[in-house]
Amino acid sequence: MKISESGKSKKKWLIVALAIVLVIGIFAAIGVMNGSQEEPEYSEDSGNEEDQSVYSPDSANEEDQGEVEEVEADSDYSDFVWMKNETGDGIVIYGYNGEETEVQIPAEIDGMSVTEIGEKAFYINSFLTAVNLPDSIVKIGKDAFNGCFNLAEVNLPDSVAEIGEYAFCGCSSLIEVNLPDSVAEIGSSTFLSCTSLTKVDLPDGLNKIGMCAFSWCENLREIDFQDCSGLQEIGMLAFSECGNLGSISVPQGCKVEDQGENSPRIEYY
Repeated sequence: MKISESGKSKKKWLIVALAIVLVIGIFAAIGVMNGSQEEPEYSEDSGNEEDQSVYSPDSANEEDQGEVEEVEADSDYSDFVWMKNETGDGIVIYGYNGEETEVQIPAEIDGMSVTEIGEKAFYINSFLTAVNLPDSIVKIGKDAFNGCFNLAEVNLPDSVAEIGEYAFCGCSSLIEVNLPDSVAEIGSSTFLSCTSLTKVDLPDGLNKIGMCAFSWCENLREIDFQDCSGLQEIGMLAFSECGNLGSISVPQGCKVEDQGENSPRIEYY
C-alpha cells in the first residue's frame, strides 16, 4: 500500500506539533518549579509583620527573656531529686542527676530547709569527690554515700544528729572524718572499707558504735575515745582488720564485743 505525498506531509506536521507541545510542557513545568521556590509576597494587610515577629529568632520579648533567666536561677538545685519529709516541714534529697565532682547541697529548696540526705541519695556515685552539707541537715540516711569511692572530702555540720547504716561504706578515698557532738550513735558498717581513712574525731556524746562500723579501715591510725565518757557499747567486729590502730582506750563499763582478727587491743580508763 502506498502512502500519498499529502499523507506523508500530514504525518510530519503531526510529529512536529507533538514535539512543540512536549517542549512547551517541559518549560511550563520548569516555571512552576521555580515559582514554588520563591518567597511568598505579602500585602500590607496580610499580617506579615505579625508573622515575622513570631518566627524571627529575635522575636522573644523582654517578658519571655525574664522567664528564662528565672529558670536558670533555679538551677542550683535542678540536678537534685527531692521531696518533702513526712512532717511536711523540710526537704529530703533522694537523688542527684548531675555530674559535678564537688557538690554543694542547697540549704533551701522552694523556701523550705533541706533537712535530710535520704537513703541511697548518692549511691555509687563515681563522679563525687567532695560534698558540702549545709547547717540545716540533721540526718544522713542509710547507704547515702555508699560506694562513692572517689569521695575524699565531706563536712559534717554540727546540726547532724543521725548517720544511717552503710552511709559511707566503701568510700575508699575518704581520709579524715570529724563527727559532730550531736551524733550519739555510729550505725552498723557506717565506715566499712574506708581503706584510706587515717583519722576519726569522735563526738563527745557518743554512746554506741555499731557492728563493723570501722571494719577494714586498714589505714586508721588515730581515734580518740577520751571525751566519750558516755560510750556504752562497741559492736562486734567494729574495728576488725584495723591493724594500724594498735590499741583503743574506752571508758570503764563500756561493753566491747568480739573484734575479730587483726583488731586493736582494748584498754579501759
